Amino acid sequence: SVSVSTCGGEYPACNMLFVAGNPGSNTGIVAAYNSATGNPTPVWSNASLTYAATSSPVVSDSEGLVYVQSGPNYDPLHGGTWTGQLIYALDQSTGINNWMALPASIPSLPAQPSPCSIGYYHYASGGSPAYDDSNKFVVASTSVTYATVCGTTAAGSLLAVYNAHRLNQGGGTLLCSANTSHPIINSSPEVVNGVIYVGTDDGYILAYDETQCSSGAL
Repeated sequence: SVSVSTCGGEYPACNMLFVAGNPGSNTGIVAAYNSATGNPTPVWSNASLTYAATSSPVVSDSEGLVYVQSGPNYDPLHGGTWTGQLIYALDQSTGINNWMALPASIPSLPAQPSPCSIGYYHYASGGSPAYDDSNKFVVASTSVTYATVCGTTAAGSLLAVYNAHRLNQGGGTLLCSANTSHPIINSSPEVVNGVIYVGTDDGYILAYDETQCSSGAL
């Protein structure tokens, strides 16, 4: 889906239409167009995302940012290295990365016999991030799989809450996170009255306290 900015807030970017996706080389791209003029030439285009942008862009007019999710990898066998980012916050006017953030934790797995232990964790966006303008939080959900030479193992899902402000005001700081064994692949979180709700692929609705990430299932 696309998102459109208004002219509100301290960092106005009027009538900007944002799109995100994959330009074909497995990298991610976010572009902005002038929705008032319909000019087909982008106002800006940012193709610096390591992996494909896997969510709709989500706009904060008050912060002048647009948030988009991607899917990083974590390699536990080579020094615990990361490639990619889970969420990016781009400046609405310029497209420059204001901040970016990684997931908070690595799910635990039972021991894998050799050579099946050779692999990495892959985080795939479970949907678009949720944005809470009243508290300035942005919420990312993602499914996690563990890839080995013997195949792919589901490792659960992750929900993470970040400070949604700009970088100079603490933006990108992780506030809390939670792991769940329920798969979150085809659902986006929603925030209502300080509670995060997200659907799962096995038929549950999970509810999390927004500030502590404590949870329950409905």
